[in-house]
Formats: sequence, C-alpha cells, structure tokens
Amino acid sequence: MGEDRCITVYSPNPELAERIVAEVYAAGASGVLEEFENDLTRLTIYLASEHEPAIVDRLRELSDEGVEIGSFADIEDRVWSETWKEGHKAIEVSPRLRVRPPFLAAEVSAGQHEIVIDPGQAFGTGQHESTQLALQALDELLLEEPQGASSLLDIGTGSGILAMAARRLGVEWAVGFDLHKVAV
Repeated sequence: MGEDRCITVYSPNPELAERIVAEVYAAGASGVLEEFENDLTRLTIYLASEHEPAIVDRLRELSDEGVEIGSFADIEDRVWSETWKEGHKAIEVSPRLRVRPPFLAAEVSAGQHEIVIDPGQAFGTGQHESTQLALQALDELLLEEPQGASSLLDIGTGSGILAMAARRLGVEWAVGFDLHKVAV
C-alpha cells in the first residue's frame, strides 16, 4: 500500500488540526505534513487511493467547523530515497567557513574551510539557525584571539560539527561527546 494521492486541508486553529490528523489517520491516511500559513494550519494528507472515500467522509464531518478542503491530487512517481536531499544546500557560515552535505558539489573560496556532513538524524548539519550562530560565534572568537584557542570541548556534540569547525579554524585539540545514541 503506497501513497499515490494527497489532499490539502486548512484548519483555522491548531486544536482542530490535531483532530483532523487523528481522524484521517483513523480513516487510513499514511502520512500528514503540517505547515503553518498566516493564521491557518495547512495539512497535506497522503494516502493510498483506496482510503479516499473514508477520508473524504471524515473531512466532510469537520467542514462545519471551518475546515477548508482542497481537491485530491495524484502524487508524481518519484524516487523518495533521493528526494529528501532537495531541501539541503551548502551553508556559507562565514567568509572562512562553509558546511555542505556530501551529495552537493561546491567550490571552496580561497581561505575558506569546508565541513562536509552527511545529514542524518543527529543534530548539527548546519541547516538550523542555532548551529549557524554557534559556528559564526566560534569563528569570530577565534579571529579575535591572536594565538587562537588550543582546545575546545563540545558537550552534546550531535554530529560533531562544532568540534570539526574548531579544528578546521586552527584549534589544536577538540573533543565532543554526546549521550544520544544516534549522535554516538
């Protein structure tokens, strides 16, 4: 049973969106993407076509509560094991540092260091703003210190991106540790 259809539904509030998700899963949905648009919650519901009648019935029951129901659409046949890569890109953290996934080729500028991280489940791919801010702060700190830093301890290292960046930027010794099994 695959996902071959989808429908987009708009909910006026998050509580109703939660109810919609529960109802469509009970009717056979195989997945729901939740996004926020202005004051609405947009739900893209993925399903196998045989579950369409049951899902339509559940959605119609909620239409009196302000739910906007779009139309069903076929999902194009894609290689989903590769499609997830589309959202990733090289991140220019600073003039001296860039982070990119291994499946994207990119030229490195003169004097720029690159960290290549395979985006897995551990935190620290460079995509999140908090990682970018930490990397920028580390770069600025190391630029301010004429001799640089000799060591760095990265507690809760995730992917190890901060420790790797420190080494690339001249820190002699860096160690990171984490308790989360995915990171380890």
